[in-house]
Amino acid sequence: MAKIQVVITPEGQVAFTVAEGEYNSAKAEIEAMINSLQLAGIEFSEIGEVERHRHDHAHLDQHVHQH
Repeated sequence: MAKIQVVITPEGQVAFTVAEGEYNSAKAEIEAMINSLQLAGIEFSEIGEVERHRHDHAHLDQHVHQH
């Protein structure tokens, strides 16, 4: 199970990120967490696509975001 970070922007957007691991497994974990939150009654006005972000200075790090 991945460690998922939750970021809330000043504009009220919520982003979930996974800093380590493979993209496909991180994406699945974020999607499962969002589904669990929805089943618990938390509503989202919009759910964006999961994105992959790689940084050249840290070539092994992957960041997966769900907005």
